[in-house]
Amino acid sequence: MTHDPSAFVERAGLTFEAEGLPRMAGRILGHLMICGPPEQSIADLMDALKASNGSISTMTRYLENQGYIQRISVPGARRDYFALRSGVATEILASASASLIRLGALFEGATRWPTTSGTPSKRPTTCSPTSPRSTPR
Repeated sequence: MTHDPSAFVERAGLTFEAEGLPRMAGRILGHLMICGPPEQSIADLMDALKASNGSISTMTRYLENQGYIQRISVPGARRDYFALRSGVATEILASASASLIRLGALFEGATRWPTTSGTPSKRPTTCSPTSPRSTPR
């Protein structure tokens, strides 16, 4: 495995986008996961991610409001810095695990849903590749 920071940041952007965050927010999170020092200014993020001030400002405000990152002021510095909030990785993974449990219970309940005859259905919990409804709409 190569340690290419830009590839990691792009992968983070796509991964977090698949989870519902804006891609740029995911790229910022990815950068903050691996950067040194762990506190980064807007200018640092703009330079590292090759993004505009507006984009970085909007996404850092979004991530801060969502609780992913925290704003840090450094004594004597005239700018704010941003870092991952302590414990955020554990919280993201716990939330994902809870979502999977809820989805599993939903699908389990669907397999026991009664048919018109009153007996549990034999519905599969997944669509087969040949099923016309196997692709999301």
